[in-house]
Amino acid sequence: MNTLFLVLFLTTISLSLCQESPDPVRDIDGNLLRSGTEYYILSVVRGMGGGLTLGATRGELCPLDVVQENQEVDNGLPLTFTPVNPKKGVIRESTDLNIIFQAQSICVQSNVWGLVKYKGHLIVSALGMPGNPGQETINNWFKIRKYDDDYKLVYCPTVCSLCRPVCGDIGVKIAENGSRRLAISDVPFKVISIKTSYNMMKPTVQISYVLFLAFIITTQSIPSTSASEEVVYDVTGKKVLNNVPYYLGPVIWAKGGGIKLTDTKNTKVCPPYVVQDPAEVNIGGQFRFTLSAYNQKYLLTSYGLGIDSGSPKKGSCYNSTYWRIPDTEAKAPSNLIRTGGAFETAVSCFQVVDYPKPTSPKVHSYMLQHCPSFCGAGPRTCFNVSLYEEKGVRYLASSGTTPFEFVFQKPK
Repeated sequence: MNTLFLVLFLTTISLSLCQESPDPVRDIDGNLLRSGTEYYILSVVRGMGGGLTLGATRGELCPLDVVQENQEVDNGLPLTFTPVNPKKGVIRESTDLNIIFQAQSICVQSNVWGLVKYKGHLIVSALGMPGNPGQETINNWFKIRKYDDDYKLVYCPTVCSLCRPVCGDIGVKIAENGSRRLAISDVPFKVISIKTSYNMMKPTVQISYVLFLAFIITTQSIPSTSASEEVVYDVTGKKVLNNVPYYLGPVIWAKGGGIKLTDTKNTKVCPPYVVQDPAEVNIGGQFRFTLSAYNQKYLLTSYGLGIDSGSPKKGSCYNSTYWRIPDTEAKAPSNLIRTGGAFETAVSCFQVVDYPKPTSPKVHSYMLQHCPSFCGAGPRTCFNVSLYEEKGVRYLASSGTTPFEFVFQKPK
């Protein structure tokens, strides 16, 4: 009897030792994907979008969900992978893991991926909880599986033996606002990871190089210009021209006048700040929005640009009239918009986006975001431009409050 037990015990051990661990996941260079190391997940097919990032997809500023960048030159936000056993340093195929964006946002949320139900769809949010595998966290565990010669993301957690979750591939689906939102889909999103310290080349070279090494996105048919990267319109419904002066004003003029620079003649402020005129009868100054892509005729939303206050004037206060924010994550006065910037630099990099809940459905209204990483080094997220009032002066700043809603008006 004891001999039989010993044979069975040794046989069990032998079978356990023979079971191989799942294959490790490898990045674009063939290196092992490691827990805690920051990576990008990128798209490389031209015209089919960029990396993964956070975005508002539900008609409100918060919460933020997991979306794909619209421009293929945008890497998205860095993220890390943490396996269900945090002591394991290597990420392996078909193993439960948490996926976490390593970035700050305007919303109070964890940035841990989690599956939520929204309007009949199972979408990937960033509201999950890290660790603690079990029934309470079952929505927060994803897997990476081999798919052809690349990988795909899968939701099919095995952290709860009593649970029966809905399993499915993670794909790209177009949200109501045009965002390329990640969700359970019949068409998998084929992916590969790039380490954030990877020596990225210029965008035109980078795309060609990675095309042979990385992955292909297969998703539903998407038009070449998505709803999130559209032409901007002025208050009369005409297309806003790129690199042409316009007035910027509120949708409701009873709430103040147009945008202008502070008057350096009557104050000692130098360089000038960008402020809202307190009198609704004043239309403000003229500002020139210039896209980083010089060949565009019209201004586009969700595209990096510089904002120029006009031709330089005499005096040290007007060395440069490009808008800039010295420190977008700081408090006033460092987060106030002023002149003195330079085109296509991190401190002077902005984008125009549609206002999520327009005051008037009959008028095209927009908001500004400061996006340092679009033009250089800086936080890999965009910061809303709001009104910050101090001593009766309404400054434009990255203050984190309600974004400033404005319209374009072409000078006569």
